[in-house]
Amino acid sequence: MLKSLIGLNNIITNKAGFSLMAEMADKEDIAKRLAGDVTSYAGVRPVMQPSFSSGSFSTDSFETVLDNTAVAIAVISPQMELLWLNGSASVRFPLANLAEKQKCYGLFFGTDRNGVCDNCPVIASIRSGNIESSETGVCLDGLVYKKTASPIKDESGKIRYFVLTMEDATPLKAARESIIKAEKLYNDIFQKTPVSIWEEDISGLKALLKTIPAESVEDYRRYFKENPMFVLDAAQRIKVIDVNDETLQMYDAKSKDELKESLTKVFAPESYGQFQEELARIAAGETHVEMEAVNITLTGRRIDVFIRIFVPFKDIEPERMLLTIVDITEKKKAARSLMVREKAIESSINGIVIYDLEGMLTYVNKAFLQMWGYGSTEEVIGCKFSRFWRPCKTLDEMYTALSEGAQWEGELSALRKDGSEFDCRVSVNVVKDDDNSTLSYMGSFIDVTNKKVYEKQLQKLSQTVEQSPSMVVITDTAARIEYVNGKFTEVTGYSMEEIAGKTPRLLKSDFTTREEYDKLWRVITSGKEWRGEFQNKKKNGELYSEFATIFSIKDPYGNITNYLKVSEDLTEKKKLEAQLLQSQKMESIGLLAGGVAHDFNNILTAISSYVYLLKKTAGGDEAFLKFVEGIESSANRASNLTNSLLAFSRKQSIKPRAVSINELVINMKQLLSRLIGEQIRFNIALSKKDPIIKADLNQLEQMLVNFTINARDAMPDGGVLSVSTNIVEINETYMTGNDNGGMLAYAMVSVSDTGIGMDRDTQSKIFEPFFTTKPNGTGLGLSTVYGIVRQNHGNVSVYSEPGSGTTFKVYFPVVKSALEEEEKAVISIKRGSETILLAEDDTEVRVISRSVLEGAGYKVIEAVDGKDVLMKFTDHKDELQLVILDVLMPETSGKIALEEIRKLKPDMKALFISGYTHDILREKGAIEDNTNFITKPYSPTQLLGKIREELDR
Repeated sequence: MLKSLIGLNNIITNKAGFSLMAEMADKEDIAKRLAGDVTSYAGVRPVMQPSFSSGSFSTDSFETVLDNTAVAIAVISPQMELLWLNGSASVRFPLANLAEKQKCYGLFFGTDRNGVCDNCPVIASIRSGNIESSETGVCLDGLVYKKTASPIKDESGKIRYFVLTMEDATPLKAARESIIKAEKLYNDIFQKTPVSIWEEDISGLKALLKTIPAESVEDYRRYFKENPMFVLDAAQRIKVIDVNDETLQMYDAKSKDELKESLTKVFAPESYGQFQEELARIAAGETHVEMEAVNITLTGRRIDVFIRIFVPFKDIEPERMLLTIVDITEKKKAARSLMVREKAIESSINGIVIYDLEGMLTYVNKAFLQMWGYGSTEEVIGCKFSRFWRPCKTLDEMYTALSEGAQWEGELSALRKDGSEFDCRVSVNVVKDDDNSTLSYMGSFIDVTNKKVYEKQLQKLSQTVEQSPSMVVITDTAARIEYVNGKFTEVTGYSMEEIAGKTPRLLKSDFTTREEYDKLWRVITSGKEWRGEFQNKKKNGELYSEFATIFSIKDPYGNITNYLKVSEDLTEKKKLEAQLLQSQKMESIGLLAGGVAHDFNNILTAISSYVYLLKKTAGGDEAFLKFVEGIESSANRASNLTNSLLAFSRKQSIKPRAVSINELVINMKQLLSRLIGEQIRFNIALSKKDPIIKADLNQLEQMLVNFTINARDAMPDGGVLSVSTNIVEINETYMTGNDNGGMLAYAMVSVSDTGIGMDRDTQSKIFEPFFTTKPNGTGLGLSTVYGIVRQNHGNVSVYSEPGSGTTFKVYFPVVKSALEEEEKAVISIKRGSETILLAEDDTEVRVISRSVLEGAGYKVIEAVDGKDVLMKFTDHKDELQLVILDVLMPETSGKIALEEIRKLKPDMKALFISGYTHDILREKGAIEDNTNFITKPYSPTQLLGKIREELDR
């Protein structure tokens, strides 16, 4: 078979002396490609004996060579039939059957295959007429072959046969697949690594660097420093070949092409120095370079980066350079933040230390050294934390709290290096790791020695403001209230909690115009001071008057931060002014009444004279005399009316003489009893010392009658009328208006009823002439009393509440003999040293009473109401010997308070005080019959005597 193939086509001879036949290319091309290896190219085959210098070699011998070559060779017809196999092919494919014209693909892949192989090189060669090669998959022997089909043509160019060579491609395929896998792995690593990777071509840079006359890094640094434009040119010579996906995200790029344009576009100007250093080291031959720099992303965002540069195969051209870039912006921020914190701790005005679990100091800042008087950290590092504190119970409490993992704050006494002490505010924290295990302790300290001094001064200032008799209000710049003092609360009824955050408009009434408020606001917002008067409204709706000064509070820069109002309560002053006006009005009315009465008395004198003459001329005409007596009776009634007017005006003639008040009451008892009737019980309580005054007896009798009639009319359903007498000491300024402040003795006559009482508005008018609340009243009863009292140098007051009855108290100066007797009694009053609880809701009475008691040697504890009494007594019950209780107090009455007190201390002694008489209070059930009692106003002598009497009982 092989012999029949010889003689076709071109013949060539290779280097080994073999004659070969070529079927496609020219001789030179085939000889060049074969390079002497006949088995490596299937398109060339031997055709004759080789020429040797001796011996011979036949065609049969050449067939034997091909038959025994390691390469599998087959001859195939254009119909894909097997014509010949060499020995290697027969061994590899034992199912060969040349006699039956077996198809080649059945030989290679099994008899069940009925079609040509995929990628069949024979089919490709038939189509192209050229030599074709391909891999056709795993054959029956389990190997992959690279098959090459060489067409053998006749002289006309028709393909007669194909020589098919089969090379084992399994190792090559495995190697290729390994390369593909490695390339894929590399690509995956390159693209998916969460670090920015740049592959750069530095061949152009290398060529540029060769032009520099330098060798060492220092040489390059010096050259680059002297030639800055060279550095910029060098940067532009670096070409970006590829970047990974992380790089696109880090630099805000949409595609790789955006980063391949120029490397310099991502470098911040301040990073050129780092790039210059990088360039110098690369130029000097270093293959690994690390640096930090600032880059700019394509969107202009600045990022801090850490760059590692690797220059592989530095001696191979063209050169490559790999960069890995890590975004350390957050790390740098954290580092800067940590640095700031460290500097803040070091520069803090607070002393700061860190000590370990053994209590040894591992860190202290400058402030700590300064506070404790040390010059350097070496003096304290490693010392015990406890060394710096005076031992005390509080220090032990701190250690206990820290051992339990809790933060501790408090004050300790610190020990300086020189042994001196200072007050220190301490805060110690437990420092723990992520597993909640204690690592160390950190303490912060403030020297509060001066602060305590300032706090005491501030406390004094605060107490001064809080206890000021003036109302103080502080607001912010929007007029929201931030502070009010106690006087404000006392006057308005609003507590700090109720009014905080609100504006003074809450107090506004309709008596101050909007224009005045606008003017006020303009003045204070300009930084000036405003003064003026308000009539505002309390929490309970009552009106009060105040004179206010309002000004701004400024910071050191002159900016207004707050507004301050200091005001005086003018309510009492206004009342006194009203009383003065009332007194002046009464005086004017008195002058008018006196003038009218004087003229009317002249007319009555004429009428009386005519009556006298008519009686003398009437004879025995009884009818005529009856008419004359009627005229006389009317004249007498008119005379009594003028006497009342004159008494009010203090113009009638009086005959003052020494009068015993007790005798006056006793002598009037029967008459007064008849006036009030049987429904009203009449009680009399007379002073042990008989008050002697100088006054007109008839006027005093008329005064008692008028009081009695007034009380009777106030008790239409019956009740109790009480008349009592006493001697009291009263401030002369109050009674006479003389500003010498001395105390005078006065006889007091008190007339009290349990009637319907009066409101404040009625009380303010009862002494006005012709004012009456009675349907048929003349309005001259109490106005006459007022005239009598004032004419006899006395004073009158009224205590009344709707539904609680009325008490009138009249005061007349006692004559000298009575005063001397009272002074002698004062001298005999014994001093004391006991502790007394004084309960009085009237501030002025409480203050003056306390002064009297302390002046006599007693220790006094004050209470402002019934609730306060019980609280103060509970706190001081063991040291108290006597309680003085106002019968009627806010929160809890005196009687109920005493009942609660005696539950705690049954033998507690007590003295009651009240503006009402004993009879009235007893009738109301406010006190018991045997209660030790004193009526307001009382003299100091009376009060001290009553106290001593009760304590010695």
